[in-house]
Amino acid sequence: MFGNAKRCSSASRPEQASSATPNAKPKPVPCRSVDSTPALVEILRQAVRRGNHNYPWFQRDKSWDKLRGDPEFQRIMSEVEGYWKHYAELFGSVQS
Repeated sequence: MFGNAKRCSSASRPEQASSATPNAKPKPVPCRSVDSTPALVEILRQAVRRGNHNYPWFQRDKSWDKLRGDPEFQRIMSEVEGYWKHYAELFGSVQS
């Protein structure tokens, strides 16, 4: 997810899409590599702030493995787990 070789679709970058050929397949463009812990924690913080509270996914997704020992990551995961448990109380438990 965060490796140097990652490529993004230009469809996710409107400024890269060509209006001259609406049916043409967009060309991939390189994504910015994110390798520093503070940058990764900020990405996680933004995801949670925007409503990604899928605690089981964060626990399984290997993309976050390099952060699991970070105290800020653990604090954010504790917050996400709280959201997840609250949702389970409101809507019933789901299988993860």
